[in-house]
Amino acid sequence: MKKLTCILIGFIFPIVAIAQGEANIWYFGYNAGLDFSSGSPVALTDGQIETEEGCAAICSPEGQLLFYTDGITVYNRHHQIMQNGTGLMGHISSTNSANIILKPGSTHIYYVFTTAAFETQENTNGFRYSVVDMNLDNGNGAITEKNILIYTLATEQIGIARHANNIDYWIITHGQNNNAFMAYLLTSSGLSTTPVITNIGISLAGQNIELEIEIGTIKVAPVSGKLAFTSSFNGFAQLFDFDNNTGILSNEITLMEGGIGGAKVLYGAEFSPDESLLYISDLNMSRGKIYQFNLNASDIVESMVTLFNSWAYPGQMQLGKDNKIYISFLNRTHLAVINNPDVVGTGCDFVLNAINLNGARSRLGLPFFIHYPIFKPDIEFTPVCEGESTNFSFSTNQNVLS
Repeated sequence: MKKLTCILIGFIFPIVAIAQGEANIWYFGYNAGLDFSSGSPVALTDGQIETEEGCAAICSPEGQLLFYTDGITVYNRHHQIMQNGTGLMGHISSTNSANIILKPGSTHIYYVFTTAAFETQENTNGFRYSVVDMNLDNGNGAITEKNILIYTLATEQIGIARHANNIDYWIITHGQNNNAFMAYLLTSSGLSTTPVITNIGISLAGQNIELEIEIGTIKVAPVSGKLAFTSSFNGFAQLFDFDNNTGILSNEITLMEGGIGGAKVLYGAEFSPDESLLYISDLNMSRGKIYQFNLNASDIVESMVTLFNSWAYPGQMQLGKDNKIYISFLNRTHLAVINNPDVVGTGCDFVLNAINLNGARSRLGLPFFIHYPIFKPDIEFTPVCEGESTNFSFSTNQNVLS
């Protein structure tokens, strides 16, 4: 009798990526900071910013600090004010006071996008950008263009998504007192002044414009293209599909609503690394809350799980290089963390006092960083016996933070 031997062969493909250390250093809150260079966050206390909300930082691809800002003042790697680095028209109380992105095709030109805080009546400062050239001042950088106006009466939300060509970027904002999303294309030629406009979703309109109705967050998942949008004082959160080829939004889903009287002040948002889950913070001053939504559920709205409900006030959320989600809480000496953000339910392991800031304090903001997908080949094959043909299939699915 002929003996048949079945052979099962496993293939392991390592993830190989060019060094991407742009998100190594964070500065936020009242002189707070984190260093992810070792793989795990280490508290920093040398930061110069004292900001209530929005902030931004950027490192070189090798992970060395370049500059950081609260949207008003830009500090270089030596924690000194950058040349021409004062007077930007962001605001310490703007949700997205500043976002930093490298100009496509360049190794040294950075755009700093800013939004003003509405409640200070500086909303007429609007949505603007400034340009940093890191080749100037002996490599310490200098601002060469400042406060270039894109439009006024802007909201505080700014989202950034990679274009389908994996080179350019979409800078996404929302109009005031309407339901218009505006996607501006940033290329090697600069920023297009003509946005792609999609009128979709709940209108940011209210009877009293003083109610800060524009506060909130735009976050885009890089692979699935899901776009999360929160509006704090209208108290709603919505989910859309964002086409990163055309800049158009579609397929509106309202996850939550009920602001002011409904007591929801929805603020921060972040996707899990595998993009199957969405987290949203509720800055309700009676009891702060953190919610999780399962984007693979047959009913996403009904999948909501409340992970936190207590007397502390969560602000912004940001995925770290270690694939954990970090959460700022108002006036705390620690950051919160979701240790296993791909896990459905309480198994995601939310911890309130996770990262000691060594005497510094968080407020509501954290710096924003782009998520970049890289390819992690998964190989599936049909096991067969020796001498028979084998069918292989390949797929890729992995995100990293740059």
